[in-house]
Amino acid sequence: MLNTSKIKTKRILVVLTLLFMFVVTFLLGGLTSGAWLTDKDNKTSNLKFGIIDVNVVSNSLATVTHKTGASTGSASANTVMNGDTLNVSFNIQNSGEPAYYIGYLKVTANDRVVKNKSVIFKDASLTATSEDTHEVGELANGANVSVNTTISFTAEELETYKGQNLTVAVYIYAIQQANIIRTHSAANDGCAFCELYDMFFEENMDALVSTFQDTPWSIISKVSASGKARNYFNVGDEKIISRTYQDTLLGKPITRTENITLVILGFNHDDLASGNKAGITIGMKDCLQAKYAMSGIAGRYNDWSNSGLRTTCGDIFLELPTDLQAVIKETRKITGGWGNTGGFALRYLTDKLWLLSLSEVYSETAITNSNNTYVQQYLSYLTQEGTQYEYYKNLIQDGSPDETHNELLKKVGSKTSQWWLRSPARYEEMPIQFSSLTTLYCYGWCINDSIHDISLGQENGVSFGFCV
Repeated sequence: MLNTSKIKTKRILVVLTLLFMFVVTFLLGGLTSGAWLTDKDNKTSNLKFGIIDVNVVSNSLATVTHKTGASTGSASANTVMNGDTLNVSFNIQNSGEPAYYIGYLKVTANDRVVKNKSVIFKDASLTATSEDTHEVGELANGANVSVNTTISFTAEELETYKGQNLTVAVYIYAIQQANIIRTHSAANDGCAFCELYDMFFEENMDALVSTFQDTPWSIISKVSASGKARNYFNVGDEKIISRTYQDTLLGKPITRTENITLVILGFNHDDLASGNKAGITIGMKDCLQAKYAMSGIAGRYNDWSNSGLRTTCGDIFLELPTDLQAVIKETRKITGGWGNTGGFALRYLTDKLWLLSLSEVYSETAITNSNNTYVQQYLSYLTQEGTQYEYYKNLIQDGSPDETHNELLKKVGSKTSQWWLRSPARYEEMPIQFSSLTTLYCYGWCINDSIHDISLGQENGVSFGFCV
């Protein structure tokens, strides 16, 4: 006869053993991971660090000799991870000639830079372009100052780096007052600490530059000016920005925000108004959320040069993030137009935001071989409005403007839309109904999946470009 009580006892022991093994495995797994991460209600927006190792591996003041003179001193730093924010505090003590300082924080995970940040220390008489500026002034011999700054992490970043040790490196550089150019104007690069910042950047370019998305515009501008942008970024790299603008709803003013995805179109391609080459040319991957007419004055020969849309692009520039505005350069573009008499002519225009031309999207070979009547009529001009960007070369090679290319489709919101080029297409005089008079209609080129000549009064997508 079976002893059921013994069988039940064995079953209970087996269950308890399995439960004990599961608990031990779970605890060991958590401990060996180096971090606990909680996800309330499975919402990534609630992700928080529990236990994570954050170590300062470099906290000494770097002695820098620049031109004539050097400064010496020491520094200490402390870091605390508070939820999704890394708090960094450090103290600088000068033991040399009076000096100004610049700092750089680098956060790495498994030897990969995941966050970086510049910190500039300045007095009230100086201006500085920086992510984080502290008005502490010049430090005299023996003086010290304490500074606090933060680096924030998104929920997605917390998820990516959970279980990993983050390492924080703090680099601090000093320079004497005699080596600071106080008169450096915003018309150049907006940084009164230009000597200090340029020196700092050249010595730390590899550490300062992250991905195109994560690198600050101030650093991207420096990379562009160095002529070495291709060493750090790739054509097609993307960066998302926000545009804030005023609109109306039911007759009342409201503020709207839209995200814009930017892409690198090419390197050392465009001519700046200053006479130099632009290190990086950037454009929109899609279009603005609203459509715009090219427009112009009725009854006149209208083109990009005298269009309302060109003026609108100037307004849109002022709605971009201020750190981006600070680094956008005026670009010199060759553009076709009708003049005052309808005779096609090329002219030089200078803009900060501009539309692409036919020859900047399609290759010269493709335009030359086009069967479009109006392309052939103005061929000698249309092929001189610039050269094809590498971004579009990679997308369509020598693809014809007469043929369909899905790679050229862009969206306004969630729907595809044809988008304006700055190249003029044609014009015609049309009779006014019930009158012996005529009126003038001008047309420009738009791209959907191929080119179309469109009346300038029609609203289409806008996809602008610019240089830094």
